Amino acid sequence: MKAILISFDIKTAFSNMETDLSLMERASSEEAVFLRFYKWKNKTISFGKFQKVDCKIQQNLRNQGFDIVFRPSGGRAVIHHNDITYCFTAPLKFFSSKDTKSIYRKITFPIIKSLQKYTEENIDITRSSDKKYFSKESCFSSLSLYEISVEGKKILGSAQYKTCDSVLQHGTFYYDYPDIPENYLENYVKNIKTVKIPDVQKFINHTAEFYENELKIKWVSE
Repeated sequence: MKAILISFDIKTAFSNMETDLSLMERASSEEAVFLRFYKWKNKTISFGKFQKVDCKIQQNLRNQGFDIVFRPSGGRAVIHHNDITYCFTAPLKFFSSKDTKSIYRKITFPIIKSLQKYTEENIDITRSSDKKYFSKESCFSSLSLYEISVEGKKILGSAQYKTCDSVLQHGTFYYDYPDIPENYLENYVKNIKTVKIPDVQKFINHTAEFYENELKIKWVSE
């Protein structure tokens, strides 16, 4: 199957989500796998598709200089600042198992291997879910099943959106602590494990190689 590595870029919150959805559509129509790494032009808070957020909270965040966007995937609030986000999309038939957790493991494993190169601490995969996960406002407030952590702190938060034709999974990790808005997500940073990435393109190249080895694909650039 054709595999396309999208060039690293920086876009607005709306454009980033539009691009991810566009790649998901292309994955189905072109029968291709896409991998994209990107940053956010402005400080942003993204919310899960089904997350209910009071209009007053949204306006307060905008007043503090944060852009607001709702992801097509589920999950909780994520602050996008001093972070790198990935997006992996593929036709559903690319995966031998259509189970959500199995697909999640397959997509995240190469990223885990790549992140491990940048920390001496062992990266763990959680084997049980925090029962309070869905009562939390923040994606990084607790650990869900098969999420990526170091000593109980989340190193990578991901969310998935699946249709009958294709899969979109995107997620975020931090190379430094993000700015936190006032009166919202005050305890956000205490649950984060940052990973210093001196050279983003080198990290992307490492990760792309791990994907090639694990998924038996060969990337072409776009």
